Amino acid sequence: VATQAQTLRKQNDELKQLNKTKDRLFSIIAHDLINPFNSIIGLSEVFKEEYAHLTENERIELMTTVNISANRIFALLQNLLLWARNQTNSVKFMQVSFMLRGVLLESTDFLSETLSRKGLSLTIDCPETLSVFADSDMVKTIVRNLVSNAIKFSYRDGEIAIVCTSKDKKVMVEVKDNGMGMTRDTIDQLLSMQTSHTSTGTEGEPGTGLGILICREFVDWHKGELTISSKPGKGSTFMFTLPAFQSET
Repeated sequence: VATQAQTLRKQNDELKQLNKTKDRLFSIIAHDLINPFNSIIGLSEVFKEEYAHLTENERIELMTTVNISANRIFALLQNLLLWARNQTNSVKFMQVSFMLRGVLLESTDFLSETLSRKGLSLTIDCPETLSVFADSDMVKTIVRNLVSNAIKFSYRDGEIAIVCTSKDKKVMVEVKDNGMGMTRDTIDQLLSMQTSHTSTGTEGEPGTGLGILICREFVDWHKGELTISSKPGKGSTFMFTLPAFQSET
């Protein structure tokens, strides 16, 4: 009887988690996907109807805005699919050794237009020879989300930096910004494995809360740690750890 009761409790907990996942998916689809699509549709309508009357600069501005909205949708869909797969235990975890700097450059390359529009600079301080033993796709996702988050909460003409160091068989990656910062309560919510937290950026950029949630889960896959240091008005530093590659010599 005790075993049956334990099994029922486990099944009930799993059902509750599935319902929460379903509700979250519907919420994102209903709001966070529809809004940027509406933006793209509206802008493309203007472009189609007013093309002959627009100056070349206005055309470039419109298409740039459409491009940014499309990239936001793409990033959201990537996060959504990854998160859904992770909830159903269908994410494959494949650790290999690789040079970290190249992956950092690849992860941030597509963000250059978004950085430029806010006048932000991005520097990467990572030794060429620094190697990790990790899942490269997961690391790309973590870095992409943390840098996107830094962009979102940075003020115009701000600075973002990625700094890598190695210590005690671990590699520490820090994503730093000098943006709006956050309170201790917000940090605690972001680091809670049970909840997601979302707020708008310095220029009203939307968010779903999925990005940091996925980062927490993917860092956990590597048995690493995600920490946040921040104060309102003083910027934020997100730091996560990965296993360093240990050569057999």
